[in-house]
Amino acid sequence: MRPRVGGAMLAVGVAIGVMLTRPAPKAPAPSGGANALGTLIHDEAHRAEADFSELRRHGQAVLTIAGVLVAALSTLFGFAASKDDVVSMPRTAVALITISLVFFVMAGVFVLLMFLPARIKWPDARGLKNLVTASWDSPGWDKSVADVTTDYLVSLRKANSAQHKKLSAAVGLEVAGIFLSAAAAVALIAPTYAGR
Repeated sequence: MRPRVGGAMLAVGVAIGVMLTRPAPKAPAPSGGANALGTLIHDEAHRAEADFSELRRHGQAVLTIAGVLVAALSTLFGFAASKDDVVSMPRTAVALITISLVFFVMAGVFVLLMFLPARIKWPDARGLKNLVTASWDSPGWDKSVADVTTDYLVSLRKANSAQHKKLSAAVGLEVAGIFLSAAAAVALIAPTYAGR
């Protein structure tokens, strides 16, 4: 009796493994006998939607890192400004840390700008309803769908371009802030080794 249970469990495990490794089904192409161009436009719109989401996801990562670095540098400033004068910082280090803090905050602002509503030309629900009612069986139906999808695709690509510019600015500011923080660390450490 035991071997049968084990064999059945193995068969179920293999079936689940096959289901999990099977590629995800592709999104259905527009109905109504769409031609290859209509399918291409449809696929490009889905790719642009994925790009838009991915850019925002990367922006969230940049914002998280910038926030952590601002917190760390602010803590360092807190120690330096304490009444006990535990840490004295050279002016060069203070200037570099201040500029890097500004860069990290600006990186965060650029990422936050990415999350403002984008100007995407969504298909108008009422217009789509009218199109379905008036043109469902007409010979130009595929062209009408392609026109609507193309307008949506063009607006998505413009939004992606704007998102990419903001993300690039945020990453550039963050990298510059990291280099300035490293330079500040060198400025803090250098006097210790200069006296040796």
